[in-house]
Amino acid sequence: MNAVFLTARLKSTRLKRKVLLDVDGIPVIQYLVNRIQANSDIKIILCTSTSKQDDDLVNYAIQNSINCYRGSEEDVLERYYYAAKEFNIDKFYIVYGDEPFIDIELMQSTLQQMNKSENQFVDNSDYIDGIFGYGMTFNAIKHINENKTLKELEVWGSFVKNLPNVKTIINMSKHEKKEVRLTIDYKEDLQMFVELINLIGGNYKRYLTAQIIDTYLENKLFEINGFRMDDYAQRIEEQEKYE
Repeated sequence: MNAVFLTARLKSTRLKRKVLLDVDGIPVIQYLVNRIQANSDIKIILCTSTSKQDDDLVNYAIQNSINCYRGSEEDVLERYYYAAKEFNIDKFYIVYGDEPFIDIELMQSTLQQMNKSENQFVDNSDYIDGIFGYGMTFNAIKHINENKTLKELEVWGSFVKNLPNVKTIINMSKHEKKEVRLTIDYKEDLQMFVELINLIGGNYKRYLTAQIIDTYLENKLFEINGFRMDDYAQRIEEQEKYE
């Protein structure tokens, strides 16, 4: 079985409880769920932690009939492994609750690329921030957890890509990564999201990624949150130093 692993917690400090923030009557995370469900019947599994602060996320999942797995607070790789094991998942696509404009075509093609009998990881990080996810087979996440150290807890670090016996497939984007920022991590990102939703309305569910990007560029929304790219990149680089 295939699944989308929707990764989310409520521990964010720059934009508190960002995935549950209300935008036009809908929590941020629901925009992502609606977009996936409007274009696919794939199983969605919310992967969050056992921390009490994430109880509201679990309640959200229950209220919206979304499968949920609660695991390690910090070890996200372990969380994915046990979620895949509990729900009998062969291949999964990792998305994040603060990235509502996920590229559905990329998700579908990534799942098609993987052979469930192999140790495979699909790296889509060349794509614009806020539209891409990562693909992984159950065999790969099992192997990764058996061979990681206590410092290697996230899928986006260099460890997973460089681990022997895991075949990494790298997909390259045709869009310029530095011109668009569609993730929600700072208040300016949320402001951009509100503006973009006002422009496209209910079309957010079915718009192709190219249409969303064109709307972003045509309306010069980069002027709102583009400067946050450097802050975000620096933070990720600092986190990777401690892997």
